[in-house]
Amino acid sequence: MKVKKDWFLYFISNNVKDYKVGIAVNPLKRLQQLNTGSPTKHTLIASFNVGSQKQAIMFEQNIHNKLGKDNRKNGEWFNLSDLEFRGLIVFCVECLENFKIDKNNKIEILKIVRKKTIQKKDTDLILKAKELITLHRRASASFLQSKLSIGYVRAARIMNQLEKEGFVSSLEDSKPRRIL
Repeated sequence: MKVKKDWFLYFISNNVKDYKVGIAVNPLKRLQQLNTGSPTKHTLIASFNVGSQKQAIMFEQNIHNKLGKDNRKNGEWFNLSDLEFRGLIVFCVECLENFKIDKNNKIEILKIVRKKTIQKKDTDLILKAKELITLHRRASASFLQSKLSIGYVRAARIMNQLEKEGFVSSLEDSKPRRIL
């Protein structure tokens, strides 16, 4: 009888704003493999238990698609600013809420991105976001970031709040959110 193994989505950095987004059964072993013979020391930044291999592949592809060709350096390596990386972690946390993962992983991840709460001063931004989404028929964090001149992390929090309010749909693979 085969034992099912949990698969992890991991983020490894070479400490030069380059991040490897990959999947493995053992992210620490993968880190060791990357460090063997490499002139640059790599660091495991975060890893998420995403369950089965099939779920891990789907989640990894979703992240690679989100990052796009502009940020891709080579293969699974992406060049990201600190702000872009923090936004990516928030995006992962939001997506992982749809997956069954253990609480320890969630708590550990949330320590990286701080507490995900909507502040009172965001109430006006939420109202403005609703107007923009209704007017332009587009619902994404990057759209709000651009139109409201705010950071990606804040825009992602607002999208999450709009989802909780039932204004927009939840994230489904790499499909855009629907306006409800």
